[in-house]
Amino acid sequence: LPHFAQVLSQALCESGVFEADAEPDQFLINEYFEEQGIDAHRDGPLYQPKAAIISIGTPVVLDFFRASDATIRGSSPEGSRASGSGNNPTLVSEGRTLQRFASVALEDRSLLMFCGEAYTDLWHGISSGSKHMELHELCINSDRVRLEPSWQRGYRISFTVRKAAHVVPKPATAEGDAEARRRHSHWMRAVADKRNQAISSKVALERGEARVGQKLLFRSKLGRS
Repeated sequence: LPHFAQVLSQALCESGVFEADAEPDQFLINEYFEEQGIDAHRDGPLYQPKAAIISIGTPVVLDFFRASDATIRGSSPEGSRASGSGNNPTLVSEGRTLQRFASVALEDRSLLMFCGEAYTDLWHGISSGSKHMELHELCINSDRVRLEPSWQRGYRISFTVRKAAHVVPKPATAEGDAEARRRHSHWMRAVADKRNQAISSKVALERGEARVGQKLLFRSKLGRS
């Protein structure tokens, strides 16, 4: 691990987030821009059932979902919405319908740890596509955070810290293979989304500059006439 990750790992053990004999060795760094989120997912069996998330930047609301009894036949996209209201959406993941169970507001420089059944049985994710986030009735720490009821989303970095269950050259089980494929698919989508966003921003900027230039030229012509 790089030096900063070693220091962070030791601090998490000293504070009791991780046990001294199970010092974390997996650090995942995610970068989010404004409306970007992450599909509802479970971290899977490659890690011990505990995760710590350190948030830096704009606050977000992390949603936790539990599976209903229904299963979805056919190929429904991961994280796609099946039904439900805006405050309590129903999503699809791993061929199962998910209902939002609870949410946690993550402030700048905050630490969230979840383990046990919250790790193994619940899905977690961050909504995408909205320019604003808000505290709602399922947010379990809304009375303990220093946030407005609604705020504009911006840039955020998260560190997800875990301890590998087993260190092997490659996933040794069908479940592990499925988890590796899911992660590869997620990262490919994330890279594509980031590239498309950058292209769209560049095109919008160029169009804006062109419109400004046309207005200035038009005003210049009017001034001469």
